[in-house]
Amino acid sequence: MSRNKNSSKKDTVSCLAGIDAEGALNVQLNAPARDGGANEELIAFLSKEVLAVKKKDVALIQGSKSREKVVEISDALTAEGVSRLLQNALKT
Repeated sequence: MSRNKNSSKKDTVSCLAGIDAEGALNVQLNAPARDGGANEELIAFLSKEVLAVKKKDVALIQGSKSREKVVEISDALTAEGVSRLLQNALKT
């Protein structure tokens, strides 16, 4: 699960903001939460910047109109691989 915080500031960059006590990944997005912009930004950010997979390998499966979202990663990565990439991304 990921929790998204949208920002309308032009100078902000989408980034991982940490993992909360419930184990949800917190992501700060630059895209506004209008017309699916934040959902598209989340998929693009996770696929390109964090997981290094194609956008088609990351799917939003729950929460399209909520701050709390569930994404599914295709078989392109194992659970261990996803965990390792997330931990590495959080360190930077």
